[in-house]
Amino acid sequence: MGQCRIAQSAIAGCLLLLCLYCSCSRRAQTAAAPQALSAWPPVPEPYYNTYSADRFRLGEMLFFDKRLSSGTAVSCASCHKPELAFADKVAVSAGAAGSSFGFRNSPTLLNIGYAPYLMAEGGVPSLEHFSVAPLQDHAEMNQNLKTSLARIAQDTAYLRLFRTAYDTLPSIKYMARALAVYQRYLLSSGSRYDAFLQGRTNALSEKEKRGMTLFYSAATGCGECHSGFLFSDFGFYDIGLETKDNDPGKWRLSGKEEDRNRFKTPMLRNVARTAPYMHDGRFATLEQVMQHYNSGGHNTPNRDPRIKPLQLDASGMEDLIAFMQSLNDTLPYKKSISLNTEK
Repeated sequence: MGQCRIAQSAIAGCLLLLCLYCSCSRRAQTAAAPQALSAWPPVPEPYYNTYSADRFRLGEMLFFDKRLSSGTAVSCASCHKPELAFADKVAVSAGAAGSSFGFRNSPTLLNIGYAPYLMAEGGVPSLEHFSVAPLQDHAEMNQNLKTSLARIAQDTAYLRLFRTAYDTLPSIKYMARALAVYQRYLLSSGSRYDAFLQGRTNALSEKEKRGMTLFYSAATGCGECHSGFLFSDFGFYDIGLETKDNDPGKWRLSGKEEDRNRFKTPMLRNVARTAPYMHDGRFATLEQVMQHYNSGGHNTPNRDPRIKPLQLDASGMEDLIAFMQSLNDTLPYKKSISLNTEK
């Protein structure tokens, strides 16, 4: 009888531990999604691909994995580098073959989950639609998705994470979803500008405060298009950049002449870390960007009427640049130290 009671107690204990484990697992899966700053709204996400820690981690593994490219040459992180606010330091990044691909500069991915559409012409409606396109594009990662899938399906870490994240075996569909979750929750940690907004008046220097005043003034109009907490209205404008035949901007989607040379307003958070600038990386420095705006740009057919000479002196341009530098996150992003996918 005593032995039976001991056995029953042991079974009860095991059941209790199992219940606790399952409860913890459920809590881990349903934990609140990360939030950038308390003043910002929650990141919008589709009902079918909500945040979980395992989905984020799976997406992170995929993002840094060079096995997803031809010749294991590059990963998503090769063109969207964490230390550069998930942008790149060259005008046009190199693809799997080692040559420059496409015709666009790699934009920052920080806070991309808030963007209503992706690409400089707004041609992609969501991260779920976008995530796998670069993996198979011949000019980028240049690998058939079936090959990528076969490679990761032999990795027990991937098998385990696909199961815990989506209750499935590795598949192209859920590769896209995991990558979307990861990129959606690459969020800013807060800048000195944010600290200033929260009441720390000494968070910005006098030079940066003068630049902020100029930025939001009618004299420059910077804050009209670079508005909101991400410094973008996500509108499309011709800002007087000399046109290039290989990239007509929003015209690629609409075919309307009034859309030629119109590009989406970029976000400015971490802008001092994301040189070079513009959709094609034509400007190497913020000084060159300011010189363009100060001159009024080129007289392009669809130039926005607000683009006109600013007539700022050197001091005024320096103040504006100083303010933009205050938009850098104070804590740069770091990937998980346990990742071991860059093979």
